[in-house]
Amino acid sequence: MIWHAGLPNAAPFSIHQWPVHIPCPHPEGCKVVVIEIQRVLRNSDGRKSVRGVLTDVLRHWIQHPPTIRETPTGPAILQRVDGAPIFASIAYAKNAAWLALSVGERVGIDAVAMDPFDGWQDLESLYLRNTHSTSDPEAANQPAFQAFALRWAIFEAQLKCLGLPIAEHMPRLSPRVSAFTRGETAMAVATANL
Repeated sequence: MIWHAGLPNAAPFSIHQWPVHIPCPHPEGCKVVVIEIQRVLRNSDGRKSVRGVLTDVLRHWIQHPPTIRETPTGPAILQRVDGAPIFASIAYAKNAAWLALSVGERVGIDAVAMDPFDGWQDLESLYLRNTHSTSDPEAANQPAFQAFALRWAIFEAQLKCLGLPIAEHMPRLSPRVSAFTRGETAMAVATANL
C-alpha cells in the first residue's frame, strides 16, 4: 500500500512522489512512500524547507500538527497512524532531497551523486569491505565508482534504518533494501521490522 500525501508543487520546490518496491513480509505490503524534492539548497534553508515538507505531509496524514523531535539519526515523529508508529528518513544529493516515510516499520534512505571523488576507494575499504559484496545485482553491472555509490547508498540507508552510527568494518546489515539509480544518483531505501 502506497500512501500519497497529495501535496501541490510549490515554488521554489518541485515535489514528486513515487512508490518504492521493497520486499515486505506483510501480505498487505509495506506502507512506504518517497517524496522527491527538487531545487533544494544543501544549507540550513534547504534543511528547513525539507522539514517543512515533512510537517505538511504528516499534518495531512494525522489531521493535526505533528510533533517532530530531531535525533542524531534523523527526525523522530511522536504521533501514530492507526496505532502504528511513523518513521522518516531524509537524504540529500546535489540540489535534491528525498524524504522516505513508513508507517509501522523503520525506514532509511540515502542518495549518492555519481560524481567520483578522491579517496572513495579508501572509504570502500574501510566501511564496505564486510557489509556488501560486489555481487549486489545492481552494482555488479556498473563501472567501479557507480558500483561504490550504489553500495554506499545501501550501507547508509541500512544504518539510518537501524539508527546506527557509521563505523569501520561493520558486519553485514540485515534490513530489506531496494537499491536503484535515478538519473545521476545512486539511491537506496531500507526497511526493518520493529
